[in-house]
Amino acid sequence: MSGNTIENLSTDDTHTLGDTECTVGAVPPQSERTVFPNDRRKAPPVPLQMSEPHLKAIMETASEGIISIDQRGTVTAFNPAGAAMFGYQVEEVLGQNVSMLMPPPHDREHGHYIGRYLRTGKGNVVGFKREVQGRRKDGTLFPVELAVSEIIVDGIRVFTAIMHDLSEWKRSERLLREKNEYIANII
Repeated sequence: MSGNTIENLSTDDTHTLGDTECTVGAVPPQSERTVFPNDRRKAPPVPLQMSEPHLKAIMETASEGIISIDQRGTVTAFNPAGAAMFGYQVEEVLGQNVSMLMPPPHDREHGHYIGRYLRTGKGNVVGFKREVQGRRKDGTLFPVELAVSEIIVDGIRVFTAIMHDLSEWKRSERLLREKNEYIANII
């Protein structure tokens, strides 16, 4: 069957392609076909109607904390991993100001940080990965790696952050430093 292309195979007939027999069903137009170059499957683009459930699935299953706020600092999305990281239930944080997750003085200054960014387009967080302090529900502080992005959808500005709790890493780093100091004192 060499020389045949998908366009000139008749549908619902059995054809032999190499050593394989196959039946060709209805052939979609070129614009709707999924391409598998070099035998590597390329996923088709996600249709728009799938995007909301897809994003919900990502939010629900991500192992890192994810939070979105509006330009006033109001939490519009918060995933279970983020809630667990800070010791809250998701519902306790949604609709609240993100400053509840920050230690002083940042909790009081966050509105000014956003205002300055909105006026000047310059800030220290959006587009950067930084280490900051988070404040848990019980008031304890902990190190967080924070990466913030910004998007504007239908004229509404949304800031989304991915958060990673650095507590265990910092603890391991401290223990290693203490062991090295102990060994250095012995020698």
